Amino acid sequence: MKLGFFPIISAVMSPSLAFLDEISQRPNRVVRPGDLAGVYSNPAAELKRLAGQGVLLRLAHGYYAVPPLEWMGNRNWRPSIEATALGIAQADHGRDATALMGISAARVLEAVPRALSAGVVGVPVRRRPLRTVVGTVHFWHRSVEPLDLQAVRTELATGWTTTVCQTLLDLADRPQRADVTLATASEAIWTLATRCDWSHLRTLAEQQRRRAAYRRARWAAEGIVSDLPPPERGGRPVSTRGLRPYRPANPSLFGVTDDRRP
Repeated sequence: MKLGFFPIISAVMSPSLAFLDEISQRPNRVVRPGDLAGVYSNPAAELKRLAGQGVLLRLAHGYYAVPPLEWMGNRNWRPSIEATALGIAQADHGRDATALMGISAARVLEAVPRALSAGVVGVPVRRRPLRTVVGTVHFWHRSVEPLDLQAVRTELATGWTTTVCQTLLDLADRPQRADVTLATASEAIWTLATRCDWSHLRTLAEQQRRRAAYRRARWAAEGIVSDLPPPERGGRPVSTRGLRPYRPANPSLFGVTDDRRP
């Protein structure tokens, strides 16, 4: 006999809890009022009631999370901002149209050791940032299908994140997306640079028409990777966008203009 996520309560055949038992076994454990429309006449009120009992965690207006079994009823549980970002994005746009990107991808790839208060997730539409109980989710309007992706599992959702090389390219392109500090973005780039296949990175940059980001990443990584390809010559210099190089280097040798800020 299958007991499910709510082994005792679901046996009572409560419609909402039986539904949440099903949600807990899906790849995404974020639930919205619309997901209960066929169960209750006022699903928003029912989710609010369940959150008040500690069965759910209210992430933001209109979004709730089913906690892991070991945290059920414990109001201290909080998912990471990366898990929250991916779960909310998937709830609205589906698994294959969303992916963790930028600094959030760097976090799940263990290139940023510190927990952050902002998350970045790629979605197919333009959306305003969303405040949640664990930080602010920033939605990057991108088609994730052409990007270099790999599978990721978080506390709330199983889905996609950008790969090491794709994340490096994205951070070099938009280092301060989600109000990330330049120091944090630079450190993430240095870590990713040591794990990236630079010939693959260059191919990605050409395919995505982001050669400026490639040159910026190449300059920032100088001194930490011993076998970097030679710097590209010619063309207009590109801005450093405030990023820091791992080791002081003459920007003009790498086709960039040094506009770093302290």
